[in-house]
Amino acid sequence: MGVYYDQDYRGMIANGYANCVKYIQAALEYIDGQLASNETAAKIKQLFFGVGAETNSNGDFTVALAGIYGFFKAYGTKGPPGSLHDFCGYLETGPQTDSKAGPDGLAPAYGK
Repeated sequence: MGVYYDQDYRGMIANGYANCVKYIQAALEYIDGQLASNETAAKIKQLFFGVGAETNSNGDFTVALAGIYGFFKAYGTKGPPGSLHDFCGYLETGPQTDSKAGPDGLAPAYGK
């Protein structure tokens, strides 16, 4: 984690978002792996931003993904719709059961 985001990390942990930090870290590790190959990089970019997104550089793509931290920097964990709080809530919901994760979160179920 870069020094710039260390404050975000500490703020999220302090505000009860430890599981979300794990999910974001796991997602970023996965995305980094996908960006390592031109074929999978194109697919992951399209998954997030649709057809045509593959023309963006890996750097521009990751900057767009990091945009959610702008809400956190401006509003903390409780921001407007689309905030980090909403994103973490989405990540805390099991896709098969549509129920909230337990205290260990969903990461262990997905191997993290």
